Amino acid sequence: MNGTEILSPITGQPIPTYRNSNIQTFARACTVFLRQSSRGNIENWNGYPNRIDPLYINPRWRDVFPKMDLFAGYIGDSYPLCADLPRRQFLNTGAKYILLGSSPVPEYQTGDEWWSHSWWKPYNTIVNLVLNRTLSGLYAALCNMGSDNVCHYQPIVTLTQSLSCYGDECLIDEPRTIRVSEDPLVYYKYIRPACVELTFFDVGKLIRDNWYQGPWPGICANPAVDKAFEACCPSGRDDGSMFCLYTGERVLYSTATKRCMENTRFSNGDMCDFNWINVDYSNTGCAVWVPQYESWFWTNVACIIR
Repeated sequence: MNGTEILSPITGQPIPTYRNSNIQTFARACTVFLRQSSRGNIENWNGYPNRIDPLYINPRWRDVFPKMDLFAGYIGDSYPLCADLPRRQFLNTGAKYILLGSSPVPEYQTGDEWWSHSWWKPYNTIVNLVLNRTLSGLYAALCNMGSDNVCHYQPIVTLTQSLSCYGDECLIDEPRTIRVSEDPLVYYKYIRPACVELTFFDVGKLIRDNWYQGPWPGICANPAVDKAFEACCPSGRDDGSMFCLYTGERVLYSTATKRCMENTRFSNGDMCDFNWINVDYSNTGCAVWVPQYESWFWTNVACIIR
């Protein structure tokens, strides 16, 4: 730490601080950091994105494989597995929420919901999780109502005690953007604790895309992590239905199975298989057009990572 060289006890030569493998893995860790769009209150040149706001990540283009650190370990060592996070972590002590103001768009990361608020898909097409203003403990924590019976929204809210779920909170695995007030519009973004997803895991389930027909490899996903939405298919048919509670929702495989079991249209709890499926969004309260790269759904086909 004082800057002096550390010598090899065998050769007497200085030990390198880092090697080419470190440069390579750190370069992979720095993939897909992009500039924010230009905004009107700063100078720019020929419309180039601004150089003031923090960069954001596009997760669809991100290198997803393990990355080493400088100490012969891996980035993420000692962090919990995402699959081991407690059920409804978003209601537990320490859960963190960040105020987004009147915009439902999460900052610093695109994907998942970006397509819903492009120029041809206005904000009012997005269905957000809405909390019960009377009975939800999470609403009370985010509202922070004062003696004047007015919400006093804080930039960052960290739960100081675990809360009981109410209504739709009991039916989801994890929220994303939450609408706390409609007039004026106020949104909070849930920040999941830092956790690690393993490249290799036990037997998975194939998730596939709603828009591709014919042979398609799909992706082998960990059923213990909320990776896709549910697709329930009546026996002998290839048209599925989903029952999401907000736009861009993802659920665990067990939650997807439970939703199929509880819906009276699917008495056998039929999950869709891997054949060509056309998922019907019209049965949901969040029927928003979904592009092929965001429409992953669980299937009942087992898979193994090799």
